[in-house]
Amino acid sequence: MIVEQATIGDLPVILAMRQEASDWLAKKGIEQWAVAWPNPEA
Repeated sequence: MIVEQATIGDLPVILAMRQEASDWLAKKGIEQWAVAWPNPEA
């Protein structure tokens, strides 16, 4: 495994991964990540 520092260009992928995890948790009745951070406006 190669670990590299993320860049601003990686942000859309990171946010999509976070949203996918949030959706998965919500389907299981867990609202741990229900509020996005950073929010899209940030």
